[in-house]
Amino acid sequence: MRDKIMEAVKKVERENDLRVLFAVESGSRAWGFASADSDYDVRIVYVKPEPWYWDIAEKKPDTVAADFPGDIDLSGWELRKSLRLFARCNPAFNEWLGSPIVYYAEPEFFGRMRELLVRFFNPIRATHHYLAMAVNAWATMDAAHSIALKKLFYAWRALLCASWCVRKKTMPPTEFIRLLDEDFVEETLRAELAALKCRKESASEKSVVRVGEAMRSSYMEKKAFAEDAVKLLHYRTPPVDELNALFSETVKKAK
Repeated sequence: MRDKIMEAVKKVERENDLRVLFAVESGSRAWGFASADSDYDVRIVYVKPEPWYWDIAEKKPDTVAADFPGDIDLSGWELRKSLRLFARCNPAFNEWLGSPIVYYAEPEFFGRMRELLVRFFNPIRATHHYLAMAVNAWATMDAAHSIALKKLFYAWRALLCASWCVRKKTMPPTEFIRLLDEDFVEETLRAELAALKCRKESASEKSVVRVGEAMRSSYMEKKAFAEDAVKLLHYRTPPVDELNALFSETVKKAK
């Protein structure tokens, strides 16, 4: 599959006159709880040839997206757009940088982005982002406390990410299993989610599970804790000089 994905990346490069700076897996496969029929969600950051940046046009296409055989969903952002979002702390983009599945990366660019993440991570913005994700996924539970297994994991991963943010004030790991290993996850919850994770690996995307009272109570307690704790966090946006320099250097290499 890796070869097919790299063929897709190269095709996008050729057909759109761009150079990919990195290509990674995102979503459930990167998080570590893909179902048997999960897509491959490939995300890229790319740079256009240098003359593209000289044009005075105010708005140019700054995204790319394409579907390929084998359930490959490939999309990504142009360099300037990516750095602007990164500067404001975009957790989805940050997760790309932390993906355990890297199909391709220019070592210097990828390494510098990972280093800069430490300074540009905003725990307040990230916590609110993950709390919103958790609430939206949890809200799909019906009156009988049944929920799609996929949505259950979306809710718990997001909530545990929020829990990580308010405690450690750093970007949470992309992998779900690393979140489960933290001491703020009680053993009974860890065991139940680990068992459901095994079930999900062989289940379809539409599989449904009933959530018991203990898990529902744990969810509400962790949500309330994160909502209170985020109010006590502080963050000051760093200057973007390093991002401007990285942008300039990367574009000049894209002739």
